[in-house]
Amino acid sequence: MLCVRCGAENPAGSKYCGGCQALLPQGVPGPPQVGGLEISEDRTYVLPQERFLSRHLNELYDLLAELLETGEGEEEVRRHLAMLRAAYDNFTQRAVPNLFEMLLHEEQAQPDNEFPGQVRYLVNTGVDLFGRGLDGLDDARSPEAVEAAFEILQQGNDNLCQSFLMVEQRKAELDESLS
Repeated sequence: MLCVRCGAENPAGSKYCGGCQALLPQGVPGPPQVGGLEISEDRTYVLPQERFLSRHLNELYDLLAELLETGEGEEEVRRHLAMLRAAYDNFTQRAVPNLFEMLLHEEQAQPDNEFPGQVRYLVNTGVDLFGRGLDGLDDARSPEAVEAAFEILQQGNDNLCQSFLMVEQRKAELDESLS
């Protein structure tokens, strides 16, 4: 059973989340789930409005294009993918739980504030897409498969960057309200 607040997986029948101690729904079917996050039909979710450029993704794209064009550079592509995978794993294991804890505190302090849910949605979606993109690139054997996987990877990056932008804006708002 997934926790709506932090996204942690809990054993069936659990009353409280093992990750954040939130009360878990008991025996009631919920709305559809996307990327491990419960989606509410009466809420509009933020979506990235732009492409966020990333030096590492641009370098990977160039390496993939060269590999597809010349057949050379496979080792460099593998090395770059391994570096991105390590950064992704570190982010999902360290930064995401810390961010979700911060969002939980804000949600508890201001239950009507939509910010925590919006950011949680973007992060969960971004992590899911980025991971699927990396997996797709590991398995890609054709130019079309590479393009499709890279597009998913880029969409994940866009969602994550949009969430970072929102967190920075929220921090600036809180800093301004304290001064």
